Amino acid sequence: MHRYPPIIIIIATLLLSRPLVETRPPDRPQLQQRYRLCSKSRFTDSQREIEALSLKAGKLADAGKTTPMSTLARQLSRNSCTLSLPAPSEKPIGSAKIYTQRKPGTLLVGHLWKCDDCANWHFGPATGFVLAKGIAVTNYHVVDQQDKSTMVVASSKGDVYPVTEVLAANRKDDVAVLRFTGGDDLPPIPLAREVRIGTTIHVLSHPQGRLYLLTKGIVAGYYKENATRMLVTADYAQGSSGGPVLDGRGNIAGIVSATNSIYAEAEGGDGRDLQMVEKLCIPVSRIRALIKAPEKTR
Repeated sequence: MHRYPPIIIIIATLLLSRPLVETRPPDRPQLQQRYRLCSKSRFTDSQREIEALSLKAGKLADAGKTTPMSTLARQLSRNSCTLSLPAPSEKPIGSAKIYTQRKPGTLLVGHLWKCDDCANWHFGPATGFVLAKGIAVTNYHVVDQQDKSTMVVASSKGDVYPVTEVLAANRKDDVAVLRFTGGDDLPPIPLAREVRIGTTIHVLSHPQGRLYLLTKGIVAGYYKENATRMLVTADYAQGSSGGPVLDGRGNIAGIVSATNSIYAEAEGGDGRDLQMVEKLCIPVSRIRALIKAPEKTR
């Protein structure tokens, strides 16, 4: 009998005991990350920042400066609003400048609630962006959390502002336009006019609480089932919902919405192999569909 060196046996055991591909098909996730940051939590730097935001947001809630979630949920039926928007940028910029120029206008957007393990307020952040002064955009599914207490947005500098109103929303398109109080110095991010297949894009979001992560890809295609979706190749994950998808000029090409995992039957019929993960985003046209331009004065 041939005897293998001990190191070979150890490596083989590790490889055989750990699947390379998750064969269980997960539910199609909506990408809002929820946190339970209690005294027993282990912190990363980003988690410490989120904990600090939770404390600031909790003070707003305790002072009665936030809007109840029940009120915001009723306003989700509004289907349009009137806003003046900045003109899209025409100058191409590189990845580094996209990050530095668009980070200040990218927000953490989420709910406040109290858990069963402690008496503290907790902040469950997704992503959004500043559309105009005091106006933010995120996903419908981020807002539609009626079991929570209230909503806030937070800036890259760590300032927290209460969400006071839903101006317009569309469940099918998974878009919501919100008003928040404060943050008058936050720079809005312009909407792109048109984004073609093959266009280089960047996603700036907070996947799994990794704050302000920038990824790069292209617009891979568009398709329509119940609603129009834009497929991109840039990575994102839970916590990225509502995150800006930016074209090469730093304009909004769309927003992150969800993922869809595509599986094939494994040989032998004993499972399914993951082949591809579709990254499904809301095209900029569906954001524009909620917004009317102000009437011109004579």
